[in-house]
Amino acid sequence: MIQSRSERRRSRRSLVDYTSAVPMWCCDADTSRVFDANEAALRFWRYEREHFIGMPSTNLLCPEELARQAKLAKMNLWGETGPWKCRRGDGSILYVKVRWQRAMSGKRVCDFVFLSGVGESVESIEAIAAPAS
Repeated sequence: MIQSRSERRRSRRSLVDYTSAVPMWCCDADTSRVFDANEAALRFWRYEREHFIGMPSTNLLCPEELARQAKLAKMNLWGETGPWKCRRGDGSILYVKVRWQRAMSGKRVCDFVFLSGVGESVESIEAIAAPAS
């Protein structure tokens, strides 16, 4: 993949790996709005860049997950969380596990997030981490 000069400059300032096949994005820690994402995240979440960037990251969650997300955000415990029931840009439902960490991006405090598991049900996502017997 050949990067333009502006893409190379942007990648030096970002936590997001634009060449990775793993969906990843950054959200402002205060507003929860997405301010950076790689193409893999846009494809996975099925959003155009202009709709994804600036969107509250909570828009990815189904409404029944919002109270749990708010509680975890207040605790600021980073690491792997989930499974989360989510809604893609096209309305399809799926379950994900994510890894996230609070970090600095330039002068901005952000939450850097990437997918660590995907499934069609809670059981399928929990089976990803279950040891083989």
